[in-house]
Amino acid sequence: MKLSESEYQLIFKAMNYWLKNWDFECPTLFGIEKGELQQVCNNWPIAFDNSSVATGLAISGSFRELLWGASSLPDLQILELLNMSKDEVEKFYEHISEYVKAMTAE
Repeated sequence: MKLSESEYQLIFKAMNYWLKNWDFECPTLFGIEKGELQQVCNNWPIAFDNSSVATGLAISGSFRELLWGASSLPDLQILELLNMSKDEVEKFYEHISEYVKAMTAE
């Protein structure tokens, strides 16, 4: 799946938010450790093209927890962080979700 530069940036911003706000529940919620999320971010956007399980979990966990998790952000904070409304972010994630899901099935 080929993404635009702005789409790569959107995913990176979501993952980077969690990298900065990681807490004791995140390994359970994401299915990866903080070091794995850091590695995905360090190798971004190449990590997306490599489509590893850790990359899929990092992306899905980041969007899931930002949008719908117990620590999800209010709509205004999502807009400030990602420069898109919550509805737009949800539509974008829906667009990439099957590809991301396939990454985690490897």
